[in-house]
Amino acid sequence: QGEQEHGRGTSGASATMAPALALVTVSSPLGGSGESYHRLWLDLLHTAPKDALLFHAQNDGVPSCAELVDQGVKSLCVVGVDCGSGNWSSLRKEEWATRLVRLISDFIGLDADHDGERRVLSSGLGSHAVAQAVGCEVSANPSSSDEGGAAATFIVEAAPVHASPALAGTIGNWLRETRADSLSPPPRVLASASGGAAEDLGSTLYLLESHGEQVTSLPRDCEILASSKKTQAEIWAWRENALAFQCHPELTPALFRGSVVPKVAEAIPGAEEGASSSLDEVALDSEVLAAMARHFLEGGSPLESQRDASKDPSLSPLSAASSGLAASSSAIPVPSSLDEAGGVLDTARRLFNSVSEAIRSEFRIPQMKYELLGKMNRLASEKYEHMADFTAGLAVFAESLREKEESLRPLAGQIGGLEQQLNELEALVVDLDEYSKRLENRVKKYVFS
Repeated sequence: QGEQEHGRGTSGASATMAPALALVTVSSPLGGSGESYHRLWLDLLHTAPKDALLFHAQNDGVPSCAELVDQGVKSLCVVGVDCGSGNWSSLRKEEWATRLVRLISDFIGLDADHDGERRVLSSGLGSHAVAQAVGCEVSANPSSSDEGGAAATFIVEAAPVHASPALAGTIGNWLRETRADSLSPPPRVLASASGGAAEDLGSTLYLLESHGEQVTSLPRDCEILASSKKTQAEIWAWRENALAFQCHPELTPALFRGSVVPKVAEAIPGAEEGASSSLDEVALDSEVLAAMARHFLEGGSPLESQRDASKDPSLSPLSAASSGLAASSSAIPVPSSLDEAGGVLDTARRLFNSVSEAIRSEFRIPQMKYELLGKMNRLASEKYEHMADFTAGLAVFAESLREKEESLRPLAGQIGGLEQQLNELEALVVDLDEYSKRLENRVKKYVFS
């Protein structure tokens, strides 16, 4: 289906089917009007473009809550990446930011109890907008001291994120589910301090960070689900309605290196130091957060995994699928139990994840070759520039020689005149010498006669 306009957003959803979600981009690391960044999130959430309303907040693209309700939207995603050129403290003064905060407040119903009916998922700068809407405080990252005083720290790296006790079991389930196939990295193990048996760090995730600010104070209705050494509220939730990620599960290492790190380096020189090395040292767990996000938008709790939900058919979206399959034609093979259906879906999901990782690995080699080719082109360009400068110097030297030649040309004419005069004088001297000889002969003739 072709795209059609919905207010200030775009979607291909048909008029008879409500869109699955509304996606609002606060800022995009990929530039442009946000279409490529929208696509990243739609792929992560397994949502087709025709099932979503897409908006870019800074392009006057913030809808009203009434517009979304009229379209039947039940899920709102607010996302964005802080690349160092604009944090939420500066952006929230804009008119569109005020409208965005109002949209979030109205959508999750701060003045009315919707019993978790409406869901708001946020990431990066989007989580700061949600934080303001629910009464959290957003401020600069903790400062680091140097000789010039206190300097704010900009975090851009792959950081270890540790789940809170309430979320540890859920994170462990997601880790086991997303790493179950042979192509995924195994669970991390680390020898215990006493030198005994190794312990599984099943509640530790490595995720991409890029932010100069973070949520530093949360109201009573909010709960911190995961933290890191530099960021207290890495993952947090507001009641059953909002789930927020400070990190960025939508970005791949290639996009992070190619789009985010260069912009951070341009805006804040030196802030990107160590970002590439941190990417090379760990295996990212972005798929875990992606699975959590999809589960949350489908009505699940952040504190339960898909494996937990499958134990209770009323909590799992598989129950509806199973009942629909049971009512279908007998020619279609139907799993004998809900656990069997869940196992098939898990296997299929792991298969697709493995194929995706394999494809990314295959493209890594050509990417490295193009990077090497780019470095060689830059080196050749520098050498050609040096040769061009040398050639320009030779041209200046030749021009100066021509100017000197022009200045010496009149003197050459004078030298020619002097040479002619010398020839005439020489002829005169010869004539005088002959005359002297003749006179000498005459004198001798008279004297001796």
